[in-house]
Amino acid sequence: MKEPNEPRDHDWDEVSTLFGGYLHQDFAEDYGDVWGAVRQYCTEASSDSVSTAADQVKEILDRSDDEEGLDAITSRLGSSYHPPGAGQTYRHWLIELERVLRAASTAPFPNQ
Repeated sequence: MKEPNEPRDHDWDEVSTLFGGYLHQDFAEDYGDVWGAVRQYCTEASSDSVSTAADQVKEILDRSDDEEGLDAITSRLGSSYHPPGAGQTYRHWLIELERVLRAASTAPFPNQ
């Protein structure tokens, strides 16, 4: 098992913005669901920022190979979303999040 590395703030600024600014504890009330929050982030952020966020999500996936590590990193970066509560693993959710962010960085946000 790889140990998750402590992220440095300047390395994780965009994903921290997404997680802390959009996937906060009231994201469901503010955006309807997790994908509504992601859609809003993609609408408000520049294409470069969205692309950087996708790269940073990929780094998170590469840093930890277990669910506990992924939970710890996403929580530390401000996410209040709990994928197991929606029947997903953190890994599956982050893989899907990376895909959605990459698509949104090159085109309008895809409909969910």
